[in-house]
Amino acid sequence: MAVKACLRKRWRIIAVFTAIALFCPGIPEAASTTQVNAASGNRETESDCLCRAELSMYTGIRRDRLNWHIAGNNVNILSELIVDDIDIFQVGAKSAFTKGEYTFFAEMAYGDVLGGTNVDRDFLANNRRNIYSESVADVSGRRAMDLSGGIGRNIDFHSGRYRLTPILGASWHRLRLLKTHGVQTIATPGQTPPVGAIQGLASTYDADWTGLWAGGKIQVQAAEALQIAASFRYQFFDFRADANWNLREDLSHPVSFSHRATGRGIVGDVSYKWSLTDRVDISLTFLYRYLLAKNGTDTTFFATGNRAKTPLNKVSWRSRAITAGLTYRF
Repeated sequence: MAVKACLRKRWRIIAVFTAIALFCPGIPEAASTTQVNAASGNRETESDCLCRAELSMYTGIRRDRLNWHIAGNNVNILSELIVDDIDIFQVGAKSAFTKGEYTFFAEMAYGDVLGGTNVDRDFLANNRRNIYSESVADVSGRRAMDLSGGIGRNIDFHSGRYRLTPILGASWHRLRLLKTHGVQTIATPGQTPPVGAIQGLASTYDADWTGLWAGGKIQVQAAEALQIAASFRYQFFDFRADANWNLREDLSHPVSFSHRATGRGIVGDVSYKWSLTDRVDISLTFLYRYLLAKNGTDTTFFATGNRAKTPLNKVSWRSRAITAGLTYRF
């Protein structure tokens, strides 16, 4: 349902990009060379015969930041959560298969959350005024996962020294967080726990981003053994999250509240690849991601079985990573 909604809303953009990127005729320098098969006399193009594949493994460190806030009780920002400095150790694999002018991409990554900081604030007046509750906690662990795939059309310039590849694809991202070792720093008698350590805290927040993206990649053969590449994606996504606030006896468990929203964002990376042999490369990649969802819905589930909905103002997710990889070309 999430992907269908995304397609209905953005089908014009996706259709136009698809037509331009995948079906427009190539420029002369990108055209395939034509050869004659001496045995059969049939004409065939180099791109029709050329198939290439490569597999890469990589590892690195990623740092994320997650921020969301909701409205309610005639207050434009009733509650806000900021999770910062989420350090993640990540491993991943990606593959590319090229047939003629077209390349198919696939990538998956898994990460262990090493730590981070969590700040939860509640307000009685608009624009973050009259704060009545604040607690801080450690992000103690859980995991991150990413899946992505796409198809692109390769356009070569200057005898292959430069390559431009418009790409279309889909992706899914998951971030699961556990917060522990809480401390109440601002308290209101009768409404919040007293100032001091929060015993038994083990709350979770599990978020998913699922959607479609359009973008491009440019590669430059800077030297005989050095290739520099940069890519950019503009992403449309549906956001879903479920939380379990384990110490709230008035809320349901294991799902205390849920978030639903749609949004857009950007993903970009720059990579440097050095050839060790004809088939083996090493690489260094820098990645930046920023996804923003707005005007969603927060649904709170109470222990009594009742539920209440309030506006989810925004959810922003920023991620930066640096990875080192090894590539084998078949």
